[in-house]
Amino acid sequence: MSKLILRGCRVRYFDGRDSKAGFFTRIYMTADFSDVAREQMGWGEPGEGFNSAKLDGELNTTHIVLTPNPRDLRQHELQLDVTKVDAFEFVRVTNAENETVSAELRFVCHSPVDGASALVENYMRRVGTSDKSIGQLRINYEVQEVLPIEESGQPALEGAEVEQPEDTGCIECANKVPLEKGDPSMHASGQPCVAYDGVKSSGPILAPASQMGGTPGRKPRGGRGTAGPVVNITAQPVN
Repeated sequence: MSKLILRGCRVRYFDGRDSKAGFFTRIYMTADFSDVAREQMGWGEPGEGFNSAKLDGELNTTHIVLTPNPRDLRQHELQLDVTKVDAFEFVRVTNAENETVSAELRFVCHSPVDGASALVENYMRRVGTSDKSIGQLRINYEVQEVLPIEESGQPALEGAEVEQPEDTGCIECANKVPLEKGDPSMHASGQPCVAYDGVKSSGPILAPASQMGGTPGRKPRGGRGTAGPVVNITAQPVN
């Protein structure tokens, strides 16, 4: 489980929708467009000419926790199960002189929880919509595992043994090719060649493609890896 921390966060508004999959609530939120969030999500830095930009990316989430900054309001923090956070957008807030006041990151949280709309409404009523409502948002999300791929193209099972080719002990012909000079049934190491069938072949006997270019008897390196929420994300200008 990984987490993304966004500061300067508040709820803008919310709505409830009914779909074939069931009723769900969408919570529209905004937070500071910080370097920490940008680097963790892999977004580029928008140039001075951008007033707004759609940002690619989606998080498969488990739940969020929104805690107001004022100590006397922290008892009203919002804890809610959510399945997805998406619709990321960069917005530059300017004043009447077109000077940058702040840079916001806007996004949408999707919750299938019964009564989610009521929970969000209750939170907004208790903390208000002024600067006192600003707080810290913790987004807990799942990281998809990338499993090593076997020769069959199917993911390898954890702990499964991968069958290795027999080690002939030969240094010079790792592909089990009999020597052309001397005894064709023997390798340079003095070990008998398992590929020799008693008849001198007209050419070398090639090993399966899975054994070509490798060292017999040595298990390939591999392991379990993880992928980040979303990478190589760049901001695109909105016309």
